Amino acid sequence: MSDMQFEYLPNEILIECFRYLSALQIFQSFDRHNYRFNQLIRSIKLHLDFENIPQKLICDTFSTTVLPDQEIKNRIDSIHLSNENISYPIQWFLSIFSFNQFVHLRSLTLTKLKKKNLKDLKTMLPSMTELFSFRMINCDYQTEEILCTLPLSQLRTLIIPKLPRNLKLMDKASSITNLTISFRDFDDLSLIFNSISKLKYLKIENIQRFYSSIETKNIYSINNYATYLNKLIITKFRAGVDDLFILLKQTPNLRSLTINALFNRYRINADEWEDLINSSLSYLSVFKFNFEWEVVNRDENEISDKLKQFQSDFWCKQHHWYTEYILSTYRASIYTIPYAFDSYSLKLKTNRYSIQIMNNNVITFDNVEDLTVDPGAITEEYQYRFSYVTSLTFQYAIACNYSDHFLRMEDMKHLKIIVNLSHVKHLSLTMLHNLGKLEPVLTEILK
Repeated sequence: MSDMQFEYLPNEILIECFRYLSALQIFQSFDRHNYRFNQLIRSIKLHLDFENIPQKLICDTFSTTVLPDQEIKNRIDSIHLSNENISYPIQWFLSIFSFNQFVHLRSLTLTKLKKKNLKDLKTMLPSMTELFSFRMINCDYQTEEILCTLPLSQLRTLIIPKLPRNLKLMDKASSITNLTISFRDFDDLSLIFNSISKLKYLKIENIQRFYSSIETKNIYSINNYATYLNKLIITKFRAGVDDLFILLKQTPNLRSLTINALFNRYRINADEWEDLINSSLSYLSVFKFNFEWEVVNRDENEISDKLKQFQSDFWCKQHHWYTEYILSTYRASIYTIPYAFDSYSLKLKTNRYSIQIMNNNVITFDNVEDLTVDPGAITEEYQYRFSYVTSLTFQYAIACNYSDHFLRMEDMKHLKIIVNLSHVKHLSLTMLHNLGKLEPVLTEILK
């Protein structure tokens, strides 16, 4: 079969391909290629994204020769501006264009906002009456000022780094169905359920409890049920099992749950989870979790017996939720496989126990991109394989004999079997001594 040239593909396929490209990439590659392409790229919806464009000249050329055309502006329904792009920061764009010129703009993403951007944004945002999606990425302190100016009542998707201090602002966001946020306090979540009652998707980056007892705060009522919520993701949960159960009992129609939890009290009970799922989460079909407990001065056999209860017929045969567990000197953890989260810590004196009906599969940790390794955990046992790590950190346990677990050249042979080093872009050294002796080791890693 002969290869088909790209330009001979039907319009339907070309349009599908263009969905993966920004407007800059499309016009740089296909504008003036031929009459058909000229017409096609001016008839489709366009996504404007200046991030990851290495040359300022490309941004300038597009902004001065293509973007002034109002017909092109009318095709843009999504804009992403970023201060991480030093060649074309947010203020440069705002000094030339106003969002009001993009009459069909539906989605706006702002990454790493700076204080100097606020004046123009506070002027432009209130009149963006067609906006359905708003995202703030890597922004630490401007949340409240931005939310005060946004037309919240029409938004469907909202991603913000944290809740505003004035939670009454969220009462205006009742139409939101997709929310990503980081909470300071577990109790704020109930207020969100009350204000944004139509939530279907909720992702919580971080949530913890600042109070010692949930019985002291009667904050939940039947009016706080998240009836529409069908997907919940919590990437860092730091509270008690009871707190989590109260939360999940408010989500009766949940179908997908992903949670990474470090519980503040030792309590491992698979039967409690089975009862909760049967009584309050009857629609749950996707369950991905990592549960950790501190287990200092606890009997290892007792802990192991409790964790094995998560490998009963209810978990494996009825729901196909397969798990394996880890026991170390200070902590126990159990997680569904494949491991669902992008960060992992490989600690000293750790034993991994896989379920018998599953193979010790090399794909278990394929989602891990950020790996922290205690040098003493690099052994010949090869219990682990991390294939796609991009950020690698070496960190000793706080209480250890550094001379016993020093990162040595001979460890590299074992490390290369445990970690595929070809994808590593970031390397960090924490609490390591005698850095001069590490030079040949680091050279080997960075080859």
